[in-house]
Amino acid sequence: MGKLGYTNSVQEQLDIRYNYLPEYVDGLRRAIQTPHESFAKLGLDDADGNPIQINNHILQIENEYYSPIRPKQIAMSGETPTEALERRGIAYVEFRAIDLDPYSDVGIRLSSACFLEVMALYCLLSDSPDLLPEEEETLAINLERVVNEGRREGLHIINNGEEQLLESWMLVHLERMQPLAALLDAHYGGNDYRAAVALMQGKAGHSESTISAQVNSDSQRLGSLWQLGFTLAQQHRESLLQQTLSPNTQAKYEVLAEKSILQQAEIEKAETEDFMGFLQQYR
Repeated sequence: MGKLGYTNSVQEQLDIRYNYLPEYVDGLRRAIQTPHESFAKLGLDDADGNPIQINNHILQIENEYYSPIRPKQIAMSGETPTEALERRGIAYVEFRAIDLDPYSDVGIRLSSACFLEVMALYCLLSDSPDLLPEEEETLAINLERVVNEGRREGLHIINNGEEQLLESWMLVHLERMQPLAALLDAHYGGNDYRAAVALMQGKAGHSESTISAQVNSDSQRLGSLWQLGFTLAQQHRESLLQQTLSPNTQAKYEVLAEKSILQQAEIEKAETEDFMGFLQQYR
């Protein structure tokens, strides 16, 4: 989520707020209905009439909004994301700033998933006054500092108008998460949630134990980041190939695959509109 990542500087002044769902929906719609000069210069189609943009607005579609977190509702056919949210409310919250874990063959470890669940509940249950533009600007500064320099010793963020050591800020909130982790462990059995928070406390106090530090170290040891990726890919491939499905599970997936192919054929057979016609209607 840094300047070299999946961001868009044009979106920085959108003022899309999260305090109330109607406010969020209105903000998104305003962005997809507002033209932008640099996009207007590109035009909608090339010299041969082939489309190069859906439109020349700040956002072309709602899902182009690159925020770290988004409220979502499953959209039905022909329904936009904001229409789905407006009609049926929030079905789930999407966390968008989480990297895949290169050391896991499925991209995320159990401890990370458990921690995210604890953190989401902690955020939900914590007091949450309205978030206004001035605080949004502070959060953007904090986000950029952590993304670009998160493992630097002595890094400070802005908290309630004052500079605070990032490490101490993290440890305060992680300590407050522990009762929630204990409740989840009591409900499900085991100690996965408490262990996940404890692991994160260790990373907060020792940046050399983070995944990014491990990637740096292993890349240097193996000679390059590419070599690390290749080595891990081979390891994951071998690990996954050693896993087998039961005959019942195998049969279940084969039936699902056949059904999916038939459903796709039915959908394609029922289509009567070509892409250009659909695009013009969408525009």
